[in-house]
Amino acid sequence: MTTGEKVKQLRESLNLSQNELASRAGISHTHVRALEMNGHAPTVRLVKALAAALGVPASVLIEDDDETPSEDPTLDDIAVLARSMTAQDRLVYLHLGRALRFRGAMSQRVIPA
Repeated sequence: MTTGEKVKQLRESLNLSQNELASRAGISHTHVRALEMNGHAPTVRLVKALAAALGVPASVLIEDDDETPSEDPTLDDIAVLARSMTAQDRLVYLHLGRALRFRGAMSQRVIPA
């Protein structure tokens, strides 16, 4: 289920219109409509605003249904950010993450004198 589908499902379960949800979240109703129609990828700020308005953690809106919620909100933000990138940008982001992980591993190695 996409983020937009989850937003729509939660909104409807609370008997809210798109306008009412937008007002609660402090955003334009066009953002809600576009997201529910999968017209654009949500930003971290948008997901957080919608989650607060719907009374759920942001992780509920962004995680795959078969995944367990993250204990680290930073990971949630990274996931939202990655979902809003182009495929090419996600690849660059992945390589950067791997380089940073490698650098961290190398800095912990003890070099014999």
